Amino acid sequence: MVDETHYIIGYGSLITKESRFKTGQTGKCMPVIISNYCRSWTARITNKGKYYTAVSIHHLPGSVINAVITEIKSSELSSYDKREINYNRIRIPISNIKKYKTGKSISNAVVWTYIINPKYSKPASYKYPILQSYIDIILTGCNRISNKFMKDFINSTVGWENVKDKRYTWVNDRTNPYYNFKCNKLCHKTKNIDKLLKQAIPQAFYKRVDA
Repeated sequence: MVDETHYIIGYGSLITKESRFKTGQTGKCMPVIISNYCRSWTARITNKGKYYTAVSIHHLPGSVINAVITEIKSSELSSYDKREINYNRIRIPISNIKKYKTGKSISNAVVWTYIINPKYSKPASYKYPILQSYIDIILTGCNRISNKFMKDFINSTVGWENVKDKRYTWVNDRTNPYYNFKCNKLCHKTKNIDKLLKQAIPQAFYKRVDA
């Protein structure tokens, strides 16, 4: 019996292939635009004594984000379910998905993504900060697609700062990355990453503190 091919959406660290391959094998990957979903820093994670905030998405009519979809065998889905332990896997209608470069629709696809469990959905805070190491991994994958794809990720993501928390919510942990995948060593274009972040979200960027 041949496994049915499914697709998963990568809108955060799963954009980067080394991050995906840490969990399981995936097939062809394609950049896409997803309509009626918003990406935000609202996924609080506790992992091996480390606390940080990751991205999640939620349904929001009229909103648009960039992401990737990648082929995956149904037998591999359980591995990603275990990885995304604080998230729920849901199916996304293919009518919401267009190819990034051409705007054309996709067809004959079963597309899954992960959204944060409401129990863990809260803005970043000084106790659960946004990690620069996590941003770098995401933007490394984005950069392989294009510089514009990097900009689109930054500009279509909300929650870079928590106005209700006067303390820091973004930590520069590059020298000792908390979010430590083997692909951290690939994140060598830090000057370009910082330049884009500074241009797009200067107020939040200048509140970033060193770990």
